[in-house]
Amino acid sequence: MIEEENSYILHLALTIANQYTREEIQQMLDNDNKLDGMSLNEYIMDLNCKVFEVNVQDIKGRSRKYNVNLCRQMIMYFIREYNQNISLKQIGVFLGGRDHATIINGIRQIEGHLYNDVIKSKYDFIDSQIKATLCLH
Repeated sequence: MIEEENSYILHLALTIANQYTREEIQQMLDNDNKLDGMSLNEYIMDLNCKVFEVNVQDIKGRSRKYNVNLCRQMIMYFIREYNQNISLKQIGVFLGGRDHATIINGIRQIEGHLYNDVIKSKYDFIDSQIKATLCLH
């Protein structure tokens, strides 16, 4: 049994080594450390909440205040942009049980709001922070 586990671990290590360079593997490990144990979605939510000065309970709750709603929609947008492996339904569950249509609408709202200088500046700041954390340039 232990020999099988070791063989499997060796197989995984070789597979990873063949797919990624040493630098790419180190960058992935460094990125994981920069998130301080949070998932990417949690990091995006935390960052947006700080920028918009709202709390997570409001984001996951039913508040319709403009600032809370805008922050929630920005979170939807960035999760969809940076986490391609998550479904609209999963984003909705993460944000307090919203359905996929709400997520689609929220993403479209942000796309429509980017002409506004204030919203665009917050968008640009959040985007740059995410890219810096994930070492994307």
